[in-house]
Amino acid sequence: MTVAEKLITIADNTPLVANAVNAARTTVSGPVIRVDDVLASEHPVKVQLRSKNLFNIMQLRYNTGTSYVNRLDNGDIRVDCTTSTSTGVACGSTLTELAPALRAGETYTISGTSDIETRAYIYLQEYGRSWSFGTSLTMTDTILNSKVFFYSNAGQINYVHDLMIVHGTATPDAFSPYMDDFSGVSVAAQGKNLLSAMSKWNALPQENAQPIFMKAGQKYTFSHNGEYTAWRLMFYGTEADGSALPIDPDITASQLSGVYIDSTYATNSGNRPRIQYAANLTGSHHVIRCKKDFTVTAIQLWVTGEEITPCTQFQLELGAAATAYTPYEPAQIAEADETGKVRGLQSMSPTMTLTPADPAVTVECGYFPQSAAATYESYQKLKAAMIL
Repeated sequence: MTVAEKLITIADNTPLVANAVNAARTTVSGPVIRVDDVLASEHPVKVQLRSKNLFNIMQLRYNTGTSYVNRLDNGDIRVDCTTSTSTGVACGSTLTELAPALRAGETYTISGTSDIETRAYIYLQEYGRSWSFGTSLTMTDTILNSKVFFYSNAGQINYVHDLMIVHGTATPDAFSPYMDDFSGVSVAAQGKNLLSAMSKWNALPQENAQPIFMKAGQKYTFSHNGEYTAWRLMFYGTEADGSALPIDPDITASQLSGVYIDSTYATNSGNRPRIQYAANLTGSHHVIRCKKDFTVTAIQLWVTGEEITPCTQFQLELGAAATAYTPYEPAQIAEADETGKVRGLQSMSPTMTLTPADPAVTVECGYFPQSAAATYESYQKLKAAMIL
């Protein structure tokens, strides 16, 4: 480390400086992030990956006796009441031990399935109430410190599958395992426009410069500056996505032309899975919402022959609104270490989109907003003075 770097490190770790700088940062999190108020001065962003599923089944302690709970190698939870009249069994762990990332005041949703449908819940002893699968609950200290019970029927064995606790009120569409090792999980940092520039669009799929990791439940808007009276939009994925094609739940049956492994365009698409919107789309934009995670490698805009004219502004952006066109900026890619910390990503202004490649994680980003310009400028001057 150079002398200059050591001095900067001292400045960054001086409580007065560190507290002022950290207070000026804005931190946002989610399965994918878009922020529109990034400071123009380029700066490192603090990126941390976290497990989407906050329930760590490995912390479930076995309970023995006439009735007991244990976890199986396949991730299921066995609730055995075959030799007992009891229906509820304490697992030996509190909620905060099973899900240490939960915080008082925050709302979370639990999901899972139970072989005995009437036992699809957990019971929180000190809280004195059950938490049913598919419902949300705002945490308190009492809830967090409650011992967790699982349920069966007296004289029966019950199995609980795919138990998840996620932040927020939305029930996840698919199960994600708990993650505590993030080694090698990549994050793409991009501007607003996720679609690389093309000189024109025709009947061939256009490969994107960077795969677009479209996330389940998120809305994306495709827009163009053409004057087409009718057009068809197609997304191409990877072979691995063959059984997980995204179906937009907001569109009508007449708009959806097909969701299938491509055979008609086999030469052009390489038999990649394709979701196709019919040729009766009108206007200059269309909103897409993915039902499942989907990796887009190419996009195709098709119009009737007499309407094929060059377009210069194509955009795919996170969100349900078409905003002013912004040219594509090359993506930054960085990998997380074992703890989920991602180093080396720089801010992109004014809009930055962060997308992790693994659907089992969420991303947290700390950045300087435009409102922190004065604080950031003072911080930079302090560092320069220490170097001098």
